[in-house]
Amino acid sequence: MTLIGRALLAAAERDPGALAVVDGERRFAWADWNGRANRVAHALAGLGVARGDRVAVLMRNREETAALWAGCQKGGFVYAPLNFRLAPAEVEAAVALVRPAALVFEERTRALAAEVLPRLGAGVTAVYAGEDAAPAGARPFEALVAAASGA
Repeated sequence: MTLIGRALLAAAERDPGALAVVDGERRFAWADWNGRANRVAHALAGLGVARGDRVAVLMRNREETAALWAGCQKGGFVYAPLNFRLAPAEVEAAVALVRPAALVFEERTRALAAEVLPRLGAGVTAVYAGEDAAPAGARPFEALVAAASGA
């Protein structure tokens, strides 16, 4: 766990019921947020992401984006945000530089990810953080997180 991961745990222990994260109508207290970060870290590890591996994130700012960042801190993974405004060739070039173990995308970047993913090779696990069904070949983010341990 990184220093930031330890800081999340300390905040959860210090004031577990205090408000930590707000995204629209969704609200998380520190204890809940710490548990969510742990579940994200365990979900990514369950996909084979190891300490020091990169997790590319092709998403706008939303709770799931922050949860991925926090989960990466907890798991010792490198959070690698990609600009969702890039053209497909630019995303491919960025992914080639980053060499991620996983690429996480959402509904708004679904078409871009669909264009790029087939050319990335088998070494990159696709994870879909959208509200609708995950596209073929992508793992559903919330289902992975729900099945993971929060400890």
